[in-house]
Amino acid sequence: MKISDGTALGAIAGIVATIPQLIFDFILVQVGFSKYYAFQISGAVYLLKKSTDDLSGLLLGGIVWESTAILLGVVTVFYIRYTGVEFWWLKGLIVSI
Repeated sequence: MKISDGTALGAIAGIVATIPQLIFDFILVQVGFSKYYAFQISGAVYLLKKSTDDLSGLLLGGIVWESTAILLGVVTVFYIRYTGVEFWWLKGLIVSI
């Protein structure tokens, strides 16, 4: 199955790209290296610190985090389509910085 729509492809790529981040983040919190999950920090931008542990805070943080990933995925797809696929890995890094 090939996805020709750039927006859909970018959205799926953005969501899939967060899976390794979630796994790595989960390990860091479980080991004790980090106190907060990344989506809690995303939610803390809009909420008080005490609200980030609530269900609503976790949901808001997850939505903010995934929305950012989707936006970067869409931008990356259109950027690579506009400039070509040469050095795709470098272009992906440039967009994410």
